Amino acid sequence: MRRSTVIIVGCIALAWAAPKAHAEGGYCQPDEMIRRSDYIAIITIGQVVPLPKIRWPWDYGQRANVRVERNIKGTLPPTIDIYGEENFVCQTTLLSQGRFLVFLWEDKDRAQLSSCNHQMGIRPIRGDGVEWYYDNGRGTLSPNFGYNFRRQRLSSLLRHMAVLLRSNQSLQPTAGGSGG
Repeated sequence: MRRSTVIIVGCIALAWAAPKAHAEGGYCQPDEMIRRSDYIAIITIGQVVPLPKIRWPWDYGQRANVRVERNIKGTLPPTIDIYGEENFVCQTTLLSQGRFLVFLWEDKDRAQLSSCNHQMGIRPIRGDGVEWYYDNGRGTLSPNFGYNFRRQRLSSLLRHMAVLLRSNQSLQPTAGGSGG
């Protein structure tokens, strides 16, 4: 056998035997998102401003002016800016006007606040409900694009989170049923 044939066959065998890399990013489970958050709050996003994007290192393409309605974890001032539209294509937080339950982390080096769980950390509030995780009975929630959301009562979710934050317990995949 020629040497080039041996090399080609060897490369094919190594490629076949190597573990597969997954191109999709993972998201935190609800309890991990709550634990990792520096701040949890109910906010109203006003104006969203596009920013010039720098491709590398990590950068944001949006800045939103935010009014903080209620602090749930940590204490934010009455008005803040949060950043979104990360330059990581698979997981980007597109900010829009409206009312949201947010899970934020602070980049202390850059003095910027952003979602601690990409788009999953900015949950829209509509009326008295919020789109929140639930387990449809098929087992644990998948960290890769397998999350199920259902409108749940914001008040039930906030009571559940308050208990968890006081007791440092783990958040279950569902928080008070479907609400209404």
